[in-house]
Amino acid sequence: LTLKENPALLERFRDRGIALEMCPSSNLQIAGFKDNLLPNTNGERVYPLRECLEAGLRVTVNTDNPGISRADPARELRRAARLTREGLNCWDICGIIRNGFKNAFAERNVRASLIRVAEKELIDLLTGSSAFEF
Repeated sequence: LTLKENPALLERFRDRGIALEMCPSSNLQIAGFKDNLLPNTNGERVYPLRECLEAGLRVTVNTDNPGISRADPARELRRAARLTREGLNCWDICGIIRNGFKNAFAERNVRASLIRVAEKELIDLLTGSSAFEF
């Protein structure tokens, strides 16, 4: 959450492709941030997700402790969008999800297979050839 305050470390994260796990619900509960849907939080600091993405960091959004935060992956992405300056667009979210696959604790071939399946499902969804409906 304070990586931007250490430019040398931020550069090392970016250059080495180190994943930065962000957990919006627990970050909000512990550190407090501005929530774009809650006017009473306007005086809080801005969640650094946008700055991390713009710095080229490999950001993932995670649930941290689902039992305490009552978080699930979809809820965490929605919370991340609410906390992030200018919100998150579809491509931001797709990139964050892809980063999660790229940095999963699995063998390289397993990660590659998961990415291919997820990308195919996304393409099917975007082109209308998916059975998934909103």
